[in-house]
Amino acid sequence: SYNAIDAFVFVADVVDRGEISQWELFMDVVNRNIGSSKFIATFSNHEFMGTGSTERSEYYSGCSANTSTVINGYHFIAFSQEDDRSYSSATKKWAKNELKKAQADTGDKPIFVFQHKPQTNTVYGSEVGGWGTRAVNSVINDFPQIMYFSGHSHYNINNPLSINQKYFTSFNLGTLSYFELESGLTGGTIPENSKEAGQYLIVEVDANGAVKAM
Repeated sequence: SYNAIDAFVFVADVVDRGEISQWELFMDVVNRNIGSSKFIATFSNHEFMGTGSTERSEYYSGCSANTSTVINGYHFIAFSQEDDRSYSSATKKWAKNELKKAQADTGDKPIFVFQHKPQTNTVYGSEVGGWGTRAVNSVINDFPQIMYFSGHSHYNINNPLSINQKYFTSFNLGTLSYFELESGLTGGTIPENSKEAGQYLIVEVDANGAVKAM
């Protein structure tokens, strides 16, 4: 059990479509339960569906699309897409600069990075033709101390491939909505009872800087 949680972080797709009613429902749950914890959210494809937009996402969540903050001596850097696919040059430049500042500040200590899409050919679900992206490789690959958290695929986190250390440490976060799987498995890509989903990671950092994700 935990007396307190320092931060709750959502890596986008917190609403199914970017409609006001869905944002109000989600934020009602957040505000009734968040307490004094830090709340961080990024935005991606589902936030832009329907009438959704970055402006609406920022307004209802109270979060900036790109956020850099320090919690208990560790840097938390979260950044968003501008639409279903793209990252602006300004966002990529901002993220790279924040990573450099974090590295200068804390050396080899972990830097926690949150982004909706996994890096291609890293964690489960990010294989070529899957749910990954190469769009931010030039931004993040030079920082081996990164702890990179992403979702997008809805693939479950039971698979041991859901953690990867190709360039840095990457984690697949699973889903709180519905599961998807790769093709070729019994039950297909949308398995029976796929909506009975609720996976996430609890991450601890001890006094020596060791990171445990479970």
